[in-house]
Formats: sequence, C-alpha cells, structure tokens
Amino acid sequence: MSDKDSARAVFLAKWRELHRAAGAPSPTAVARAIGGAVPVNTLSGWFHVDDDAVVVPRDERGFETVLRYLYGRSGRVPAGRAVDGRTMSSWQKLRREARKRAPTPETVEPEDVGTAVPASRPVVTSALRRDVAALLGRDDVLERILRLAEHDSPSRIVTVDGMAGVGKTALATRAAHRLAPAFPDGRYFVELHAHTPGHSEADPDDVLARLLIGVGMDPRTIPETLPGRRDLWRDRSSDKRILLVLDDARDVHQIEPLLPSGGGCFTLVTSRRRLVALDGATPLPLSLLEKEPAAELFAAAADRHADTDNAAVRRIVALCGYLPLAIVLLAGRVAHHPAWSIAELAEEFAAFDSDRLDELDVGDRAVRIAFTMSYERLPARRQQLFRWLGLHPGNELDVAAAAALWDCARGQARRELEALYADHLLEETVRGRYQSHDLLREYARTLCASEPAETIDRALSRLLDHFESRSAAASRLLTRLHQPTATSADPAQRAASGPEFDDEPAALAWMRLERANLLACLDLAASTYPRRVAVLAASLASLVERDGPWGEAVRLHRLAVESARLLGDRSAEADALDSLGVVYRFTGRYPESADAHRAALDIYRELGHRHGEANALNNFGATRWFSDDQDFAEAADLHGRALAIYRETGHRCGEALALNSLAIVHRFGGRHAEASELHEAALVIYSELGDRRGMAGVLQGLGIVARLTGDHAEASRLHEQALRYYRLLGDRYGEATALNNRGVATRLTGDLIGALKLHRESRSLYREVGVRLSEAYAVLQLGMAYAALGDHRAANEHLGQASELYRELGHPEGRADAANGLGVVARVTGNHHAARDYHEQALRICRDLGYRHAEAEALAELGSVHVVTAEYSDAAACLAQSLRIYRELGDAFGRAMVENKLGALSTATADYERASSHYTEALELARRTGGRLEEARALEGLAHTRFALGDREQATNDLRAAIEIYRRAGVPEAAPATTFLATITGDTE
Repeated sequence: MSDKDSARAVFLAKWRELHRAAGAPSPTAVARAIGGAVPVNTLSGWFHVDDDAVVVPRDERGFETVLRYLYGRSGRVPAGRAVDGRTMSSWQKLRREARKRAPTPETVEPEDVGTAVPASRPVVTSALRRDVAALLGRDDVLERILRLAEHDSPSRIVTVDGMAGVGKTALATRAAHRLAPAFPDGRYFVELHAHTPGHSEADPDDVLARLLIGVGMDPRTIPETLPGRRDLWRDRSSDKRILLVLDDARDVHQIEPLLPSGGGCFTLVTSRRRLVALDGATPLPLSLLEKEPAAELFAAAADRHADTDNAAVRRIVALCGYLPLAIVLLAGRVAHHPAWSIAELAEEFAAFDSDRLDELDVGDRAVRIAFTMSYERLPARRQQLFRWLGLHPGNELDVAAAAALWDCARGQARRELEALYADHLLEETVRGRYQSHDLLREYARTLCASEPAETIDRALSRLLDHFESRSAAASRLLTRLHQPTATSADPAQRAASGPEFDDEPAALAWMRLERANLLACLDLAASTYPRRVAVLAASLASLVERDGPWGEAVRLHRLAVESARLLGDRSAEADALDSLGVVYRFTGRYPESADAHRAALDIYRELGHRHGEANALNNFGATRWFSDDQDFAEAADLHGRALAIYRETGHRCGEALALNSLAIVHRFGGRHAEASELHEAALVIYSELGDRRGMAGVLQGLGIVARLTGDHAEASRLHEQALRYYRLLGDRYGEATALNNRGVATRLTGDLIGALKLHRESRSLYREVGVRLSEAYAVLQLGMAYAALGDHRAANEHLGQASELYRELGHPEGRADAANGLGVVARVTGNHHAARDYHEQALRICRDLGYRHAEAEALAELGSVHVVTAEYSDAAACLAQSLRIYRELGDAFGRAMVENKLGALSTATADYERASSHYTEALELARRTGGRLEEARALEGLAHTRFALGDREQATNDLRAAIEIYRRAGVPEAAPATTFLATITGDTE
C-alpha cells in the first residue's frame, strides 16, 4: 500500500468510526441538520457505503461544519461546546493528506469539474446479502413468492409482514437468491433500518441516490429533491427487469418513492407493520413456525441433528414460542457447548420462567433488543397499553377487557388494539379478539416492573371488575338457582362492562369464549385478590355444570371454600361448599358430596338463609340417590323439605326443581304414575317461567317414565324434544344425556344401528365434559346394543368397562345393570354358570337398594338361565316374581319380555297350549309398546308352538313376519329363524 493509499485508509477508518458514533445519520439528515451548508449530493459522496467510492471532502469550511455536527451528535463534546482547535487541526491535516492522491473521475466532487461531461460509472447488478444457511417451515410462503414474481403475475409488489424475530429477512433473502436469475438488470437488497439498533431509519432520498448510482448514474447528475430522484429512478427502471428487496420497512411513506415502475420489476418488502395502505401489494403475513420445523431448526442450528425428535427439543422450541430468532439464539449457544445436555437445558430454560428473555441475549441479536426497537417506535400512550396488556392473566382479550384495563372508551381501545395489531405486537385470533406472543407478553411484564404498584393495582382491579361483573351477569341466566351472594363489582363498573346478555345462549357463548380468561383471573384473585375468588368461582360453576371437566371444577370450588374461610365470609363459604358437593356428586365422590352439602346446610341455617338452605337440601337429596348407602326415603324427605321452603319463599324455579327431583325418587322406587304427575307439575312451572333448560330436564324424566312403562315411541319423542332444547341452549351435558336416553328407547324399538350411533355420540360428549358417571351409563348402553346385535366380544368389553367405572365411582345401581348385561352375554355364549352368578349378584344389589326395575330384569334373566339348564321349577319361580314386579310397576314392555320367556319355558316342557297363550300375550303387549324385537320373539315362539300343534301354514306366516323384523334390526336371531323356516317349508330364503 502506498503512503497516499495509507493516508486515505486512515482517514476513512476514523471518518467511518465518527459517523457510527453519531448514530450513522443519512446524508439527507446531515444536510437538514446543518441547514444545507453542504449539498446532499456532495454529502452522499462523503458518506458512500463503498470505500472506493467515498469522496474525501475538498470544501474545508463545509467539512468543519459537518465535523462539528457529528461530534455534537456523538456526545464527544458537551452540548453547546465547540470542537477544540487542536482536534479540528488534526482532522484538517488528515483530510489534506488523504486528498493528495490525484483525483479520478470517480472521486471528483461537482465543484471540481464545472461543466465537465459526466463520467460513466460501472453498473452494479447484484447487491444481495449472503443467503441463509437454513430456511425451515417456510416452503409454502416461499413458493407463493416465487409464483407471484413470475412475469405474467398481476402483482409486482409483495409484502412479508410479521412480528420481530419471525424470520422475514431470512425468507426474503432466500426468495431473492431463488429469483435472481430471472432479473438480469439488477438484484438489490436495501436495508431500511426501521428497527436496527444503532442505525437511523433509511431516508428515501439516500436510498434512491444509492440505487441510481447502482444502475450507472453519476452522482453529479442525481437530482437534489426527493421527487426528482423518484422520477429518475422510475424512468431508469421502466424498461428493465429489476428485483428490489426492501428490508425492515417503517411504513408506506418510506417505501412508495422507492418502487420501480417497470412491469418487469418485482419488489419484495419486509416489515413489522401490516402495510395496508400500499396499493397493489399482495400481503403475506408470516406466522410462527410449526412444531416440527421449529424442532428441525433448533437441531440444525445447534448441530444436534440426531435430536430433532427429542422431547426436550420440542419443549425448548415451545418455550421459545416457536419464534425463529429465539430458537436460533438458544441453539447457537448449544452449538458452542458440545458438553451441554439438551434435556438439562430444557429443564433450566423452563425454570427461568420470567427471565427467559435474559437467556436469549446474544449481543445485538438479543430478542429483547428486537422487541425494544418495536416498542420504542410507539407513541407514549400506546406504549402504556402495550405494557399493561402484559398484566392480563389470560392469553387473549377483547376490546371490552382492554378498555377496562386501560380505563378508556371502547372505541379508543379498539383503535389502539388495531394499531398494535398492525405493528405485529398483537395477533388477532378471531375477529375482535387479540393475543400477544408469550415472549412479547413476558417483555411487556418486565416493562411494568418500573411502574408504581398502585397504578398496576388499579389497572388489574378494573380488569377483574370487568370479568367478575360480566361472568355474574352470564351466570344469572345460566343457573336456575341463584345463590344468595352478589357480585362484588361496583354498579358503575358493571355498567361499564356492558349490558346484560340478551338470552341464555348469548350468555353461554360469552362464558365459553372467556373460559380460559376467567380461570386465569380466578388464579390471579386467589393469589392477590382473595375477596374476589368466591364470586368468580360461583360464576364459573354455571359453565362447568354444563361443560366440565369436573376435576377442574373440584379444584376451583375448593379454592373458593379456602378463600371464603380465610376472609371469614360464611355466606360465600356455604355457596362454595354447596357447589363443591354438586361437583363431587358428578364425579362419583358421594361421601365427600354428602359432607359438603351438610356443611353448607349448617351454615345457611346459622345465617338464616332460607334460599341457600333449600338449595343445599335439594342437592343433598340428589346425592342420596347415588351413594353406596342409597336411601330413597331420606332423599324424598330432603327434596320435600326443599320444596316447602321454595314454596314458602316464592321461588318458583326452585319449586319446579324440587318437584322434578321428587319425581326421580318415585321413579327409582317404581311409582311411575306419581313420578309422571310430579314431572308434569314441574313442566307447567318451567313453561310459565320460559325456562327451556328446566323444561328439557323434565322432558327427559317423562321420557324415561314412558320407556319404563313400555311406551317406547313416546319415550323417543320426548327425548328428541329435550335434545332440541339442549342443542338450542348449547348445553353439551344435557345433549349427551338426551342422546343416551333416546338411544335406549331406539334400541328397545329394534333399531340397533341407530342406537349404537346415539350412544357413541353421547359417550364422546360425556368424555369431553368429564362426567364419568354418565359416561359409564353410555358405555353400559353401548354394551347392551352390541349384545342385541350378537357382537358378544364388543358387548363384553363395553359392559366390563361400565362395571369397572361404576365400581370405581361407588355406584351400586350401575353395577347391577352391568351385571345383568354381562349375564345375558354369558348365557347366549353358553357360559351358564357365569350367567347365573352375574344375575344373582345383580339381584342382591337391587334388593338391598330397592331398585325394583333392575330386580325384575335380574329375575327374568335368571329364569332364562334356568330354562336352558333345564331347572324348570326354578325358572318358573323367577319368571313369576319378575312378572309380578313389572305388573306392579306398570311396565307393559317388561311384561312382554317375561311373557316371551314364559312361553320359552312352556315350549321346553312341551306344554304348547300354555306356550301359545304366553306368546300371544307377549305379542299384544309388544305391539302396544312398540317393542319390535319382543314382537318378533313372540311371533317366532308362536311359529314353534303352532308347528308343534300342526298348524304349518300359520306357523310359516308368523315365522316370516318375525324374520322380516329380525333382518331389519340386523340381529343374529334371523339366522336360526330362517333355518327353522326352511325346515317347515323345505325352502331356504
């Protein structure tokens, strides 16, 4: 290197260093700051990015003006102080030495040439940044960019927008390299520095100057004004194929002057903002990585390719929020520490929780710095909203919640949320609901740490007031029995949170939408605002009653009980205990349910809360139906006392509920007429009140009574009516129950395939809701349907599952039903000893409980076992007892079943006349009740007896009618009946 070159190099190094220290202002910014003392064109040469193209200043006075500006901006001299003479002399000497090199056309300033002819310059056709090493999970959006860049595509501008660190620049770089061969006239990558630490935003003036120089323009001929440069750029690009990448754009105003005009040009823009005002552009929002590509990216960046499927890697990328920048930074640390275990890193990273951003700090590429650059571009008031959104305990919020948190009108909140969405500081999950990335939310919370505690407390209190008042308003529509406690939100806040809901479906929709937020608010209240816990838990209970899961409900109500006790709030404690008792009952924990209701009852009586006392009495009565020591007499007494209080206090809805509960007790005891009468009385009240959910519950009860008394068609109609109500209300638990009950009635009418479908739907819903007792009943009914279809393996599997569930839940009634079903399967598969054991087990349970329907069924099925084992006297005794019970219960369908079994007994003992009489009675009863399979069995039995008595023709007719029913039902009885028909007629069908 010559002395001249050495002097130039020293000058350039110091000049560049001073420029960076001053924040790298653009030539346009410098020109404005110094009042135009040096033209922008001249300054563009002084600050050119290419060392070989830098023009060493000739203008001594202008040079000193710029030096003073840079020194002041860099902070190297105090504000208002001049650069000392020694420093200025040193710089001037350095400048003169650097200029001693003979000037060339490339380095001559405008004032050196006068009217000289502009020199030609080399054309720069490729100025792309280095391609990225790996781009994972972006194939779809990359291919779309490539398609849009095709020459015949109508869109010549594509914007890639997304949050900080999502990988926009990497995608644009890869796309540019893939597209480069199609743009021979120029491939330019321009960094606009909207969010680059240490850089000022690129001025369109300066960018256009660089682009024009790149296409061969002499700096001396570049116009001074922005419009002049814009128009010249459009002219020079009009007939060319140029690829222009504008990276990290601030807004449309920064981009618009830079867009080339040629139809063969293609512009790819990346920005953290949604550039909605950029006409003619195709927006491509870039989302977070999916799980698998995120894991692959971590493994590749960490050089741990074998760990792609590692559970620890999947956990790490989830903790990084699937944000590429966070994943690459953490993986880079792993790559430099080969001794690190991925599993240990995952444990440590998870443990950091709120300090995760510190672990993602790698110099200028820190995630925190990327977020800060976005945050600092916001107006001060919007910065506050962004910070406070980090206080929200849930994952998403709507305009109303944001307005409460920020204490502003909803219109203003909506506009500000949209602005944050436009900046990719929020994402819109559905219309009007917003969510922040996990790491952004953590960043916002760290910013809140510097705010006064009382300010934060007021903001959170407003947010909790909003959720508390809205959930209480929804709960008032969802619950039939309103607890004595009122919401603690003040009236003004209740009004600010919006009007009451129009109807129950609207309230339910809001509760379901806000469920996760309400649970998060409840957790926050438990740790910080204990007085709010009971009210929030009570409101949530109205939703959990419908949707489950009940295990979560148990946790919430325990929390409410503990909170109320700590605060000494006896009324709230009683409410929470009573709700806890209901949840315990649905999860099969009957002793705990009884204890909770007793405790609630004691407190209500102590406080003189008659309404609460009635609630607890009625709920306690329901628990007594199901517990191991089932006591229907005690249950009836509890419901009766609740009914008296409801009537005394004029609570009509409670009166209807108690009437319905009493009806169920009578139904369990086989007193169907009384049960039906009580159900009808409850239905009248619910109809007067317009309570569709209550009406649906009563219709379910009436449907069960209809089925138990053998009117299956009426049962199906009632359950279908209830199902419509539940679906209208969005009550998934009620819907599941109606489906299951309708399935039972459908099976008994012979539509076994239809029954299976209904029971499967019901089981799925019960599992979603988390009500195990009801799920057990659905599984039991599936087993019964499979048994009727002759699929004995599936029947045994489902009946066994139901039996085990009932055993776990301590539900003896269900165990009896399952034992009866298992006994039937054992008998038809030839395991008569096991069949007898199952039915005797069911019989013992039923007699202990007073469960008369299942007792009659057990006796009937035990009688069938005795018939096939030729124990005819035992069979007759069992069947006679069963028939007597069914007559007492008024169950015509049950009588039809027993008459068929008595016919089989008489046939087995060759008493065909008596057999014919039993089968004829069974046929009449089955047709009256709509029991198609029992009808077919009666017809088949009559065919056997008539054939034995010599009436071949009538036997043939009866048998053909039976076979038709069997075939329609798809049951296995069709095969032996067809074989017998062939024996009678000598033909096969």
